[in-house]
Parts: sequence; C-alpha cells; structure tokens
Amino acid sequence: MNLVCNAGPIIALAKINQLPLLEQLGFSSVAIPQTVFYEILAKPGIETVRILEVAQTFLKVCQCPAGKIPAHVDVHTRNLDPGELEVALVSLSLLPNCMALLDDAAGRRACRQLNIPVMGFAGILLLAKQKSLVCEIAPYLREARSKGYWLSDGLIKLVTSAAGE
Repeated sequence: MNLVCNAGPIIALAKINQLPLLEQLGFSSVAIPQTVFYEILAKPGIETVRILEVAQTFLKVCQCPAGKIPAHVDVHTRNLDPGELEVALVSLSLLPNCMALLDDAAGRRACRQLNIPVMGFAGILLLAKQKSLVCEIAPYLREARSKGYWLSDGLIKLVTSAAGE
C-alpha cells in the first residue's frame, strides 16, 4: 500500500518525533506532493528539520500528475486547498494500492467521494499500536495537542477507546 501525505499529519508526527512510524508500518512508499512539501518548508521549526531528515530517506517528494483535472474529479476537489488537491490527485494516480493521509475534513470527504481510502494522524498511531510499534497512543495524542496540533476531545476519546486505553 502506498501512502500519500498531507502536511497536517506529517507535521503532527514530526512534533512528537514519530515520523519513523510511517516507514515501520510497512507502506510500499510514503510520498508527499511537492506543494505540500513547500507548505511544510514555509513553517520553519524543529518539525521542518525532522521532515527534511526523513525526506532524505523514506519520505519521497513527488510531482502531481500533469494535465487537466477530469470533471468527475473536479466536482469533488474544486474547493480544496492546493496541497489537499495534490494529495487527492497523486492518490488517484496510484489507485487501487493507495491511501491518503489527511486530517482536514474537506480533503477526507473529497477523497472518500473519489473512493480513495483515507487515514489521519490518529489512525496512524492506532495502526502503530495494532502492529505493536507503540505501547500506548494516548500519550502521543496528548503530546501533539500540547505542541499545538488540534485534536478534539471526541477524537481522542474515540481513538483511545479503539486502542483499548
């Protein structure tokens, strides 16, 4: 399974120093569209340094497929920001063996409408726990939140419950 990432979940994983989970989870490839990469670089900090480090190893910056966006795709993606749009377009080009990593509600909705499987930051942590890569996810969720990554109380409760915590 290929993973195509938007900025939010990548930044959240970088905030808690858990970017290596993406490689450890066994995805065939972990890609980030060029526009998303530029969005990340525009916000300098420790997260950016960590993301640049993994961009030298397993995280690959990729180009968005060229050409006009087909009408059936445009109808679902026209209101997305450029990064989310590129995540959807790159993911579409890799289907059926692809998943989009997005936390933004509009981006997730558009991908689902295009039959692109979607996972978010919390889902990555849950998957990591299921594969015994982490013992608990609640501390990571709290840490990301304390470092400025927005997570609702409801989402934290839902995910920690699913994790048996």
